[in-house]
Amino acid sequence: MKVFWAVISLWAVAATVLLAASQCRVRALRRRRAELEAECRKQGRKQAELENEFNSVSYSISHDLRAPLRSVHGFSQIVLKNYGPKLDDDGRHFLDIIRLNASRMNQMIEDVLLYSRLARREMSVSDVNMDELARRTAEEITSAVPGRRIELSLQPLPAARGDANMIKQVWFQLIHNAAKFTRTRPEARIEIGGRAERDGKVYFVRDNGVGFDMRYVGKLFGLFQRLVSQEEFEGNGAGLAMAKRILTRHGGSAWVEAKPNAGSTFYFSLPE
Repeated sequence: MKVFWAVISLWAVAATVLLAASQCRVRALRRRRAELEAECRKQGRKQAELENEFNSVSYSISHDLRAPLRSVHGFSQIVLKNYGPKLDDDGRHFLDIIRLNASRMNQMIEDVLLYSRLARREMSVSDVNMDELARRTAEEITSAVPGRRIELSLQPLPAARGDANMIKQVWFQLIHNAAKFTRTRPEARIEIGGRAERDGKVYFVRDNGVGFDMRYVGKLFGLFQRLVSQEEFEGNGAGLAMAKRILTRHGGSAWVEAKPNAGSTFYFSLPE
């Protein structure tokens, strides 16, 4: 009987110890939860401050920078129109350069504003027929260059879910890039495909264009980052940055594989 009560006593002591340990653990978890919630609120405030600051910068870009830019472009046109006959070839050439760069700067401002709006634009989520969306986008791009030989291969694509207008912009940027960077090829080849995976869908656009060195891939999706000169291929390097921002808003991602003078394959994913 003494042994029995001794065992009961030990169990009671053990239960008391375990209960105390559990209570300590619960209190520690509650403290940690409170700390994490406080950190989330702090980060939320920082995010709101950054968003307000970015909106302020966007407003300044939209209004304050455009005014002098319009003056530069307008007065250069006036000078060229009214005083063009009095200028030599170099003078007219310099004025043309001023007008061209003013136009480029205006386009960069437009791209910055569009890039900022992508973060705030409300998404309209629905089922997206990726076959139709990719085909229609590819036809729009290839029909704009009727003199070129472009072999387009479109594989069956799994359906996705997201904002159809935003996702179309992703297709447009990738297919447009493929068409642009295959321009030096006698025959351009553009392949579009995709597959369903366990945690989402993966799509790709492959081309036989000029490609690039993967050592510089870190710059590729940055705003206004270019791996080729403006003289070789037009554009200001905003398209891929916008595509990546759209995919990030959808919870997806983008990446690329390429070799110099051996084409590129751009991939993007969308969650299930």
